[in-house]
Amino acid sequence: PYLALACYLCDNDTNYFPFSLFRWKGCDGTEVLAHLMRPAYIGTFTAKEIKYSAHVMNNKELIDTSIYMYGYGDGGGGPTNAMLERGRRFKDFPGLPAATISHVDDFFDRANKKADELPVWNGEMYYENHRGTFTSQAFVKKNNRKGEFALEINELLGVLGMMLYGGEYPKERIEEGWRILMTNQFHDILPGTSIHPVFEDCKKEYARLRALNSELRDGLFGELASRVGTDSTSLVCFNPLAFTNSFPITFEAESDELVPLDTEGRALPHVFSKDGDKLYCTFTPTPIPPAGISVFRLGKAAGEGKAVTAEKTLLENEKLRVELDENGIITSIYDKINSRETLSGRGNLLSVSLDKCIHETAWNLETNYRKKMTELIKAESISVLESNEQRGVIGIVRRYHRSTIRQKLILNTGSDMLLFDTEVDWHESDKVLKAAFDVNVINTDATYEIAHGAIKRPTHWNTSFDFTRFEVAAHKWADLSEGDYGVSILNDCKYGYDIHNSRMRITLMRAPTCPDRTGDHGISNFIYAYYPHKGQWQQSEVTKLALMLNVPVLTAVRDAQRGPIKSGTSFFRVKGGDFSLECLKAAQDGRGCILRLAERSHCRGRAKVIWDLPASAITETNMIEEDKEAVSFENGSFEFDYKPYEVKTFRIRF
Repeated sequence: PYLALACYLCDNDTNYFPFSLFRWKGCDGTEVLAHLMRPAYIGTFTAKEIKYSAHVMNNKELIDTSIYMYGYGDGGGGPTNAMLERGRRFKDFPGLPAATISHVDDFFDRANKKADELPVWNGEMYYENHRGTFTSQAFVKKNNRKGEFALEINELLGVLGMMLYGGEYPKERIEEGWRILMTNQFHDILPGTSIHPVFEDCKKEYARLRALNSELRDGLFGELASRVGTDSTSLVCFNPLAFTNSFPITFEAESDELVPLDTEGRALPHVFSKDGDKLYCTFTPTPIPPAGISVFRLGKAAGEGKAVTAEKTLLENEKLRVELDENGIITSIYDKINSRETLSGRGNLLSVSLDKCIHETAWNLETNYRKKMTELIKAESISVLESNEQRGVIGIVRRYHRSTIRQKLILNTGSDMLLFDTEVDWHESDKVLKAAFDVNVINTDATYEIAHGAIKRPTHWNTSFDFTRFEVAAHKWADLSEGDYGVSILNDCKYGYDIHNSRMRITLMRAPTCPDRTGDHGISNFIYAYYPHKGQWQQSEVTKLALMLNVPVLTAVRDAQRGPIKSGTSFFRVKGGDFSLECLKAAQDGRGCILRLAERSHCRGRAKVIWDLPASAITETNMIEEDKEAVSFENGSFEFDYKPYEVKTFRIRF
């Protein structure tokens, strides 16, 4: 059986976790045999600890054995001679439970015989502590997410190169990147709870990872783009996602006279901008196929689209009308397509709270932060930065104490998502910065994305278990929906949220002072977004938009060239269901490649993968690439059944 050994919930700040040995059921319906170990780690093998471990084991009617971990952890050291000697003596000591030094497998083998009789804990095992780790050291969170996506894209490009033109898969370089990334997922780096010198080293490691990923991407995509046929100077675009993508694209342009054109020779909505000496063009493409290529000819043509309205108190396109007051606080976000006001109060209300927890500031965010809060009402400046056929942009600058917050409110043409492109020059201590939206939606539960799924959490504080979830973790989005309408908040590198009643908040910055007194000081850049939608989140585009926000289309400008790859090519695509591409990479044992898909919308059904790449045989595997069963592959496609939030992994030989 699959096993889980946990100890942290022993340190819950409010509620006592009710089970010792139990079956833990996930959001996909699968179960693991789990044990909450008391006392927690760093046991010293004393008589007191042995007696306590046996006493608190609350499944004695089923199993007369508990498990206890000894040795110095959380910094290393392991067992000492004194601990081992006590272990020898406690094997049969009068007045104490018999203690045997053994292996965790021995305990779970015994427990598994009673698995059917054990209680079930369904869903999240929320840890009532260390809530600040969702946000502390923002640069770590950002580099971790960007690094994961960059490595996955390079794996994908490497496999395409192998299959299409016999390119060499850069296995060693990609694994070097994963080692850098995963080393910096150490349990005090990723949470943002290390001492200052660690983060100085971490910044150097992330710079090395970014350089490695950029070098790999430029080489691998350059090879792919050179094999795409173009009739004239064109922009070659590669969509690395498993679904059609029409999110705005930004590329480095050679001239502001050459604009992206559609197939009829008309200019697509676009705008040029400069960053230092470099010229960039942002445009809205026609849909790019899943895992596929589109070519946009670059030529001279006048824009024909209507400008997105941008005034100091108004942003408006075909789908949304956003109204602001004289200080840039949003007072209305009106969905023009569905004739619905989505706010019940103010939107994008920034606030700074005193974040003075009792101890371990980098780890903990406690409820007392709500007692002293400053709303950032007054804007230092508001300006209209752009109003063109591609987008409307309002710039707002706010100051708090020694910090400056600069935001661009961006509404793209044809978009129903409002972007908040944010730069924070942060020089605070023991503070937390949040952005709030009072939405015109009511539900007792909100939904939060997690790895390979989503979970519901209460928006009320009816019980102590509800109240302790005043700050929760999510990945790329959180959603509050009624039966026929909802609002999502998306992000490109944030993880802390709180949704209470109809107020949705995303945590943007913290300023912990222990163990790093300068934690989070400096400049941070990030994007979050407000997305109102018809239907509940499963009927919306939130899962796709969240990936589009995080994974940009790859681009390369090419002169006229011959090549076997045509515009509109989709190397593979999934028909049926809502899936994300988790990886397409070389198999670890060298036998073909591994395709991994994850169901995103809590649905079940049957899907078909249309595979326009070389393949001779397909086998379904488990997550560690052990073969399970052969899959029928006919006429360039294969089918599979899927369940809610299921992860499907296939070995493809070619």
